[in-house]
Order: sequence, then C-alpha cells, then structure tokens
Amino acid sequence: MPVRFLSDAELARLSGWPDEIADDDLVTYFTLSSDDLGWLVANVRVENRIGAAVQLCALPWLGWIPDELTGCPSAAVDRLAAQLGLPGDDVSAMLAGYGGWEGRTQRDHRALVLARLGWRAFAGHRKQLDAFLQARAMEHDAPGVLLQLACDWLRNERIVRPSVDMLSRTVAAARDGARAETYHRLAPLFTPRRAAGLDGLLDVDDDLGMTRLAWLRRGATAATPEVLKAELTKLEFLRAHGADRLDLSVLPAGRRRMLVETGRRSTNQALQRADVDRRYPILLATLAETYVEVLDELVQLLDQALAGADSRARYDLSQRVVERAKIEIDRGRLLDEMLDILADPLVSDADAGRLVRERVGMQRLQAARRPAEERQPRDHGHFDLLAARYKYLRTFTPAVVAHLPVTGNTANPEVAALLAAVDVLRELNAAGRTTVPERATSQRGHDLRAGSLARLPRPDPWAAGSRGRVSALLGTERAVRGAAETALGRHVGARLPPVYRSDDSAHPGWDMGDPTRRLLHRHRYRR
Repeated sequence: MPVRFLSDAELARLSGWPDEIADDDLVTYFTLSSDDLGWLVANVRVENRIGAAVQLCALPWLGWIPDELTGCPSAAVDRLAAQLGLPGDDVSAMLAGYGGWEGRTQRDHRALVLARLGWRAFAGHRKQLDAFLQARAMEHDAPGVLLQLACDWLRNERIVRPSVDMLSRTVAAARDGARAETYHRLAPLFTPRRAAGLDGLLDVDDDLGMTRLAWLRRGATAATPEVLKAELTKLEFLRAHGADRLDLSVLPAGRRRMLVETGRRSTNQALQRADVDRRYPILLATLAETYVEVLDELVQLLDQALAGADSRARYDLSQRVVERAKIEIDRGRLLDEMLDILADPLVSDADAGRLVRERVGMQRLQAARRPAEERQPRDHGHFDLLAARYKYLRTFTPAVVAHLPVTGNTANPEVAALLAAVDVLRELNAAGRTTVPERATSQRGHDLRAGSLARLPRPDPWAAGSRGRVSALLGTERAVRGAAETALGRHVGARLPPVYRSDDSAHPGWDMGDPTRRLLHRHRYRR
C-alpha cells in the first residue's frame, strides 16, 4: 500500500537536485583534490569526466546520486569544469550526452565512485536501518522526523540513500512496529478489569452528561471549595482505576509524552474507532498523566485558597490599623506629656509619679489604659483575623489534607514533629472535633515548638481553638506541597517536563528538600 506523508514540495526536494547551492557547500563538496583529478584522468575518458565528477561530488553532498545529472546547479557544474580544464561552452552538451548506452557508463562510474569514497549500497543494510528506526520510533512518532533521522543515519554510515518511496515505507513500518512494541511492553497492565475501565472512559456518563475522559480533561477555573471538592472527586476516581500505582517506566520518556499528547488531541470517536493496541496505551498514559496533573492542581488550588484567606485577612488588618491610628493620636499626646515629666533631669524619681498624676490627671490615665486582654499582639491581630476564617477553610481543607499524602524524613525531629501535627489535624477533621487532644500538647507539642513552627511568634500551634488549627494548617499546606512532589516522584517513575522526567535523572523542578522550610516565618506577622 502506498504511504504518503510528504507534501509535494517536500517530495520534490528529496527526489531531485536542489534549486540552489550555498557558497559553503559549493566550496566544501565541489572542490576536487589533486588525487581526485588524478583518479578521473586515469579512469574516465575526457568526454565523461564532467559526469563522473558530478557523481563524485554529489554523493557526499546529498547522500545519494540523482539519475538526471543535468539538474545539478549550474554554479557547481561551472566550478567542476574550471577545475577539469573543460571549455564552458561544451560542458552542458557533455553532461547531457553522458551515460552511454542505456546508462551503462553512468552506472559503471557510480560503482567506481562508491568504491573510491568508501560508500555502500543500501540493499545489504535494510535490516540495520529498520532496527535504527524502530528504536527511534519509540521516542519520535512524527514521520517527518523519522525520515530525517533515517537520512542522517545513512549519511553517517556512508550508505547510499534509497528512493523516497522506499524510505517512506520503511518509516511507516517502523511506526507500526513501535506501536506493537508499546502494546507488548504494557500488555501485563491490561487486565480484563482495567481494559473494561479504559473502555468505560469513552462512554457517556448520564450524571455528568459527558464521557469520563472529557470530564477528567476539564481543568479547574477558580480556587473555591466547590472546585476543590470536584478535583478531589477526580483524584478518587483516578485512584480507583489504579492511576496512582501505574508504572510506565518500561516506555521511553518520549513515547510516554507522545501517547499523552495523542490522547489530548484525539476526539472520543477517534479513540473508540482505534485498534486496541493503539487505544489502550493512549488511555493508560492519559490516566497516569491526568493523575499527576490533578494532584499538582489540587495542591496549587489549596495554596491559592489559603493565600486568598490570608490576603483578605491582611486587607481587614489594614482597615483596622487605620482606625486604630486615629485612636492612638490621643494616646500619643498623653505619652508626650508624660515623657516631658519623666525625662526631665530636674524631676526626682520620688516626685515623678506624683507630678504625672497631678499634671496629666488620673482620669486621663485610666481612660487611656487598656486591659491586658484587649492589647494587640505583635502582628496587630493578623493571625486572629486569619483564624476567624477557619470555618470557611474547613469546608474544603479536611478533605484535601485527608487525600494528599504527606511524607518526610522522620529522622529529622522537626520533620517528625510537623508530620505529627498533620496526623493530629487529620484526627480532628475525621472526628469533627474542634479541640486539640491533651496528648498532643505534651512531648509532641514541645518538639514542635522547639522545631520549625517555633518560628511563628504566636500562637502555639498545639493550643486549643481555631488559632492553633490554622497555624498547623498553614504548615500542613506547605508540607502537602512538598509531599505531593515526593508522591509524584514515586508515581510512574517519571514526569514530563512539565510532565515526566527521564528514567535515570530526577526533574530539577521537583526537589522536595526539607519540608520545614515551607513554613511561614515570624517576620511575616511582625510586619
């Protein structure tokens, strides 16, 4: 069956002489050495030397020798004629009459050219090219890319390039072989249950009004509780289909990338009509990549939701600070009057208190005094405003924290204390309690206070009430991000940039490091 994937312009370019030749190529490939000239004089008659010289120079330039030598660029022919000492007026006629009876002379000279340059005919090297393209097709499925790779390989191996039609057939066979090899490597994963689940992705779900595959492709639009819960539903669905346990490392990274891209741009009808050996690998790779994307998106949405709550708290804080500044004006004046007395070196310590009460007045002093419980913390109440939004945060954070894996180096006391805080937060969410249990305020609370969360000036993350829970939640969110990256590192053993990493090296953007570095620093609250 004919195989056609080249345009007419590409086919013409690969089947004949180029219209023009670059100056560098003209000098590099169409300059005859003294040995070349001696070889031509010794083996070729004068009237045939221009034709033999064209073949001698065309092979290294193009990787093959066109049958019609008159199509050689005129600049190249003129350069060769000048080196051979042939008159320019007779060169065209010599080249047109070159070839001999039925082209026998041209074929004989071609064999001599191959022997002189050390090139080989393609006929005995078909299997080597097939094996090369089979390996490349596992990483690059684009036929144009494979065709260029085949031409480059033939040139490097000093093998004469065959016709474009034969190369096209060879490329098509390599693509079919790569598809069969892909299915063969993934065959152990296609159990009857999983195969039924993959086919079910293409069926329309009555509740959703669309296929499950289309539903999984829909990304989040806003960091709202409803969207977060929808992403969690996707995560549960993917885990139910084993997407978090898929190991596709048997395939090269390029092949995985190609399968994912094919799954994204293919319509539901096209996937349904595709053969099993093509459809199942595409759907499996799509599931694995979608799990990575949903998990990453879920962490990002949680980060945005917490950042939004913090931003609103900061806005309320700015309004509160403005109102408080107006009240503090009178207190500032009172302080100035008191400092005038207390800083006067002529006023003794024994008289300082009496003079303050007499000149300022006890009534003003009592009015300006704030009870201890009403005095603002060093963060001006920012954390209190954030804690007041814990009820809103709790509409989605318990589910997110429960579903995202949080891991770390437990040999590090700070990391172990942070993981303990996450466990307690999960227990509170699961039981619906609002008070931190007493057991969490003993040694584990001490360890946590002595560790990374001690960088927060207040409150104690293990203290009862929403302030303690929000503090732990802020640290948990950062730990969850790092832990999600660790989980993704285990998943599929790969992540393309941005999806997989190569089989033997970790993607530099996914270095988890120490999760305690993700905690909020106290200077953020002191500002």
